[in-house]
Amino acid sequence: MSLKIELIEQSLELIKPKSRDFVHSFYQNLFIAYPETKRLFAKTDMKNQEKKLLNSLVLLVESLRQPIILKQILADLGARHKQYGTLPQYYPLVGEILLKTFADYLQQDWTDEVKQAWIETYNTVTNMMLEGAGVDTSLQPQTPQTATTVIQQERESAPQFPKPIQLNKKTTSTSPENIQIELVEQSFAKIEPQGSAFAASFYQNLFAAYPETQQLFAKTDIGKQEKKFINSLVLLVESLRQPEILKQILADLGSRHKQYGTLPQYYPLVGDILLQTFAEYLQQDWTDEVKQAWVTTYNTVTNMMLEGASGHTVNKIPLETEVSPKKPFVSFDRLNAKFKSNQEKQTVKITSLASLLRSILDKLLEEFWALPTWAVAVGSAFFLSFLYLVADDETFLAELLEGADAISLLVALVLYIKETPDRKKEFHYQAWSTIDNANGVKVSYARILALQDLNEDRVPLKGLIAPNANLAKINLPKADLSDVNLTKANLSNANLSHANLGNALLARVNFTDANLSYANLGFAKLSYVNLSSANLSHANLVCTDLRDANLSGTNLSRANLSGADLHNAYFTGANLKDAKVNESDLRQAYLKGATMPDGSTHP
Repeated sequence: MSLKIELIEQSLELIKPKSRDFVHSFYQNLFIAYPETKRLFAKTDMKNQEKKLLNSLVLLVESLRQPIILKQILADLGARHKQYGTLPQYYPLVGEILLKTFADYLQQDWTDEVKQAWIETYNTVTNMMLEGAGVDTSLQPQTPQTATTVIQQERESAPQFPKPIQLNKKTTSTSPENIQIELVEQSFAKIEPQGSAFAASFYQNLFAAYPETQQLFAKTDIGKQEKKFINSLVLLVESLRQPEILKQILADLGSRHKQYGTLPQYYPLVGDILLQTFAEYLQQDWTDEVKQAWVTTYNTVTNMMLEGASGHTVNKIPLETEVSPKKPFVSFDRLNAKFKSNQEKQTVKITSLASLLRSILDKLLEEFWALPTWAVAVGSAFFLSFLYLVADDETFLAELLEGADAISLLVALVLYIKETPDRKKEFHYQAWSTIDNANGVKVSYARILALQDLNEDRVPLKGLIAPNANLAKINLPKADLSDVNLTKANLSNANLSHANLGNALLARVNFTDANLSYANLGFAKLSYVNLSSANLSHANLVCTDLRDANLSGTNLSRANLSGADLHNAYFTGANLKDAKVNESDLRQAYLKGATMPDGSTHP
């Protein structure tokens, strides 16, 4: 796999010096071969479109060694292309023309090996984008011939795309390896419908058996961690038939877990608990054969992750060849004796009881909020009257409920609580009315308060239109501001840390001294923006339009600027240390006194 990635990287490097001509030729070739695709670009500035294609190619190649990040980027890209009107049958056409254009420009460097590498890469990219667009890839063409002839049956020159990567694909092979993979796939398919509960049980079992592992999650949102865990299991099972991809994913995962403080001795503990949790959920389906398949799979996964954590091959963990009900997953008896105690067993019981009570309470609250107000009022009155009648005269409860006025007051309190969501909706409606009424008004303190209040209630601000608005010092951390139009607005000293500003229109906005750390500005329009002295550390600026932007003194440490348009951008005195950015893109910018990604200072 690494060899194919190197071929892709090397071939794109040969294209870069003539990249503008390359993307221009691509669209010329596309429109000549398939005139029907022209309508997709009827209202498009083709120069900008050509830049987008080039940026997307650069971003794709730069992300090939980070498959998890790549999958998310391509899923988003596929969803956007669906909105533009791109149909699944257009993808083979684009692939055909892309290969043709590469052949035209690379000439003698367009070898069979390079062509094969690009074909396989394009098919993988296509599947990920189609999944992002909500297309069932299992229904897409399964053979090289069909992949190109769906659109044009008679085109003999169409490239022979190999079979696209298909997740969850079953095999009829009866080799031991394939049988074990099928057992893992079939058993996990029974777990997936109850994935959230399975993940929660796994961590409960882990913390009960090995309390010392809790320190690894001290500052972690355990709900999000459970989602990550089940997503990792899904990714693992779906990649078992693609060992090259799986090895890369697990190596990256092992490297990250090392940074989190995960020690090698934790892996057997996790394996022990994973098998225990599978046994609890699969019950009679947890056969010796299924257990052995998961034992073998987990030991293989462990080895790959440890290699990624250490940077070199490690001694393999011995795989079990026989499964005995009395035989433990790994030889960790001494650790079990050390960490399992009567007190911990008692903790498990208490935790299980607490979980049961919590689920009952959640169900009661769900029913409470669903009931109509009149039913709650009548029910509360009857219930409180019943309590008054059965309560002992000398008890506190009898004194509390004495008389009709007391019961009426308590019923009113219950109704007040019941109507809380309705009051919240009314409040949100009033806040949006305030924002709408300020449309066209440059200065509106009421609009700022309304936006802040909505964000505090985690209401998405997606699609907000407020060009020229004065929003200086606004506090909107973690706000969803995707697709907003804030052109020429004043956001100086604003707090937008961790905010989502993807695809936003932010041309000529004043972000002086603003906090945009960890913000998502992917594909946003930021031409002529003023980001002087702003904090953009760890920000996502993938394919962002930063033409003629002022980034003097801006903190861009560890930011991702892959595929960003930096033409005539000013980075004077900016901090780009450890930022991810293409050198060729930086050559279009002014960098005097800037701290470069490698830590050096630009002259």
